[in-house]
Amino acid sequence: MLTREKTALQGPSANSYSGHDRSTAFYPLPTQSDEEPFLPQYLVRFRQDYPEVELQLRGGITDWSQYSLLDWDLFFLEEGTPMTGLPPHYAASPWLEDEILAIFPRGHAFAEKPNLDLADLASQPLVWRETQSGIRQRILQEFRKIGIEPSIRIEVNGVEAMGTAVAAGLGIGFITSTALRHRHDWAVESRRVGDPIHWTLYLVAPKTPYRSHTIARFLECLDPAK
Repeated sequence: MLTREKTALQGPSANSYSGHDRSTAFYPLPTQSDEEPFLPQYLVRFRQDYPEVELQLRGGITDWSQYSLLDWDLFFLEEGTPMTGLPPHYAASPWLEDEILAIFPRGHAFAEKPNLDLADLASQPLVWRETQSGIRQRILQEFRKIGIEPSIRIEVNGVEAMGTAVAAGLGIGFITSTALRHRHDWAVESRRVGDPIHWTLYLVAPKTPYRSHTIARFLECLDPAK
């Protein structure tokens, strides 16, 4: 069973892979997730093309242990999240790649640097996302590659809490560049870290023979190339 934080598309019935269209679909979108800014434009596109499908947005899902993956038509997994336990008729594919940036309060000494190294950050107080966060896992992976095990003393739950903590001066945080572009009111500055550090969002969906017509159309709308 996967217990990492995900974003998912839920169907109302267990036979959603029969190939038949449905009139209702549920799209729970955890608001604390870094993929949140990427999704609304695709939901709008789908809604315009298929107004007969009801969309219900719901957020705040962090405990997935009570759910069966078979209850979900598709979902997103962040890089750094184990992909074990997927049903055999599901496949994961990269959907979007972004860069992870370091953020710090305005006026911080790091503002004088064009870029930052992980070694620069190791001696600083760091603000970490919750354990389930793919951003956290990616940063930890990069630290460990250079033989550093950073201390985890400040932890926040969600993107907005990260911005608030960093702006208040609690430490240096990490966020994707696209998520940061949607936070114009944050009193923070950002810098590239390392080579840079990339983060990938994976789309997990039923393989073609197991998709309903509705899910197939929705996946077309999710194609970033269109």
